[in-house]
Amino acid sequence: MDFHDTMHQNFISQHEFQAASSRVERWADLPLNTIYRIDELNERIIDRNGEKVQCTYAVLTNREGEVANVWLTSIIEKELHSYDINGKEKIYIQSLGLKRSKANKDYYDFQIVRR
Repeated sequence: MDFHDTMHQNFISQHEFQAASSRVERWADLPLNTIYRIDELNERIIDRNGEKVQCTYAVLTNREGEVANVWLTSIIEKELHSYDINGKEKIYIQSLGLKRSKANKDYYDFQIVRR
C-alpha cells in the first residue's frame, strides 16, 4: 500500500464532512425539485441585528446521501409541526422555488410527503 492509498483511507468522506458540519444554509440555496428526507429538526440561537433569536433548521439528506443543514422559513416550520419528524414515518420535502402570491408577495413554495 502506498502513501496515497493510506491517505485516502484516513481522509474524511464528503458525506461524513457534511454530516459533521455546523454550517446552516439558506432555504433559498437548496436545489429546486430535489427530494430530501427530513432527518431531524434543531434549534440554534443566532444574533440578528443585535438581538438573540432562536431559529429552527432541518437536517436533510438527499437520495445520494448528501447531508445539508438548512434554515426553515416560518411557513415551513409551522407546517412541519403537524408531522412526527422523529417517529416511524419518513418525512420528505422538496423546494419548488420562489413564487408570487395573489396578494403580490413572494414566498418559497414547497411540498411535504410522508411515507
